[in-house]
Amino acid sequence: MRLSGRTDLAAERHRADPRAKGVELCETRHGDMTVTRLTIDKKVEKGASAEPSGHYSTVAFPDLLELGSKGEQALCSLLAEEMAAITLPLLGAMPRDGRRVLAVGLGNRALTADAIGPMTLDRIGATGQLERIDPKCLLDLGCASLFCTTPGVLADSGIEAADAVRLLSAKLCPALIIVIDALAARDPERLCSTVQLSDVGIAPGSGIGNNRPGITPEILGVPVLSVGVPTVIDAAMLGKESEPSLFVTVKDIDARLARLAPILAGAIAKLLALPSELIMG
Repeated sequence: MRLSGRTDLAAERHRADPRAKGVELCETRHGDMTVTRLTIDKKVEKGASAEPSGHYSTVAFPDLLELGSKGEQALCSLLAEEMAAITLPLLGAMPRDGRRVLAVGLGNRALTADAIGPMTLDRIGATGQLERIDPKCLLDLGCASLFCTTPGVLADSGIEAADAVRLLSAKLCPALIIVIDALAARDPERLCSTVQLSDVGIAPGSGIGNNRPGITPEILGVPVLSVGVPTVIDAAMLGKESEPSLFVTVKDIDARLARLAPILAGAIAKLLALPSELIMG
């Protein structure tokens, strides 16, 4: 039996090695939701932690299909608060009042388990075009100047997503880049019931061993807020023999992501103070 244990979740990696040096953990309850904040000290010796140095916030919540409208609103607000907690130290101020933000929805639209990035951005209206119409409009609205892109996958476009983001960033000079992507987990209970936020960026495909160039602050020279949702698990972690690199997801992935995408969109909209008219449920 092959137990690779691949995961993109910092909380899972920490639980596998809870005595790792330079790691601080704080867990809080918010009703039936749990927030786990991890801080990995940048001064820790290289190799002491499997995760890059930075801040991670993992929000765990009940079954999306049983959450109800009040639960969805509570989750949306909690995610927005955690996004703000990570973003504010990076920028020194909230990304509003016309500040440029580039939102990137990573993944393959044709593969549901990999489509949470595009699905989320489909539910957010961009505001960047208002700069050309009336530069003062965004200041009057008190919201960010939002630009959205879904670069697709290398197999379809021949272009690395990281390269597309780098070129757009150089052109737009955003104050912040938000990256939404699907992740891999070890625990099947995490699938579609956890959101990981961090300031370290994302390495597309790393959770399934398909490492692509990273979208990180170090590479782009711009603060990055990553929003990740675990949607797949290595089949070997279920205690069954499997082919190498065989990953599985939940059977009702379509329904779950259809519920989660507008929640993520709403949280991002709250962070950026976007008008409610630009959010599609």
